[in-house]
Amino acid sequence: MLNGQNGLWLADMGFMDFAGGTVVHSGGAWVGLAAITIVGARRGRFDEDGAPVKLNGHSPILATVGALIIWVGWVGFYGGSTTAGTADFAKIVQNTMISGGQAGVTAMFLGWFLSGHLTPLAAINGALAGLVAITPGCDVLDGQGSMSLGIMVGLLVTFSEFVFEKLRLDDPLGAVSVYGVCGAVGTVMRAVLAPEPVMLADNRSEQIGVQLIGVATVFVWSFGVAFAVLWIASKAFSPGGGHSCFRVPEDHQVVGLNMAELINKIMGGLPSAMTEMENSVAAAAVGNFAYRIDLSQFSGAPKRLCLGINQINEICETGLRTIQARLDQMADGDLATEISGEMQDSSARREVR
Repeated sequence: MLNGQNGLWLADMGFMDFAGGTVVHSGGAWVGLAAITIVGARRGRFDEDGAPVKLNGHSPILATVGALIIWVGWVGFYGGSTTAGTADFAKIVQNTMISGGQAGVTAMFLGWFLSGHLTPLAAINGALAGLVAITPGCDVLDGQGSMSLGIMVGLLVTFSEFVFEKLRLDDPLGAVSVYGVCGAVGTVMRAVLAPEPVMLADNRSEQIGVQLIGVATVFVWSFGVAFAVLWIASKAFSPGGGHSCFRVPEDHQVVGLNMAELINKIMGGLPSAMTEMENSVAAAAVGNFAYRIDLSQFSGAPKRLCLGINQINEICETGLRTIQARLDQMADGDLATEISGEMQDSSARREVR
């Protein structure tokens, strides 16, 4: 394709992907899979035995609102993929809504069965899985096929998230399961559920084979290239000491990114300033008042606090030098002579009075 002479390899074989279930959703998810493999898990995501620890989101309400907003966008995305204002628009929207809704309900009740309670995340990821899976075939499936696909991926996305946790791959939103796994399955299931007359290959079996080749090709390319690039970058730009250039510092993970952003940008880096002040006080505790904090890295209140610490250390250091000088004079006998002379002068002044 790059020189204009090559053929369209997958398209020439009859690969079908109406709105990008593989080339959009799965392709991006495989890049994400490479990223989480390189970056590793968040702090506290797995315990010492490797068992997953749930790190709950801050606002299920906002997460649900976001899912509903993107669902509305999906209607325009898929309907607009017809590139023409035809009656197919209504069929595409119908299939999109059925698959997304059915997958959301399926995942929600499966989560209830497994955990004993209903969770917003299960319903959200289930619905998104259905919306992703219907992408390749929303133009050719009927209502029954869309519902069947929704039930399938509603179950699949839950199982896929469980498998990734067992592999200790930290996917905070389950995006690889939703977009990668369900996008790939939806691409293959188009050949399984769609009427045979709409196939581009000679028959259904051949169409399934072409779909599998397309899914595998996108996976190898997307994951392989992304893994290689990210691995090289992690080795070239990571500061060392086990810290990845793709992961925020551990103290930021502890306080949370919102608080870390507030402290670093607005308050001038208070945690680092506190560390410097602790180092200064520790040095002073053993009599070392020569420690000075580099003020150029701070601003605002932290800088003023560090400046005060530096000034205290300077006063203490000057006082110690003066005392040491006096002690040295006393050892040499000069201080006794000076004190005797001062006492004689004071006595003489009193006699004059």
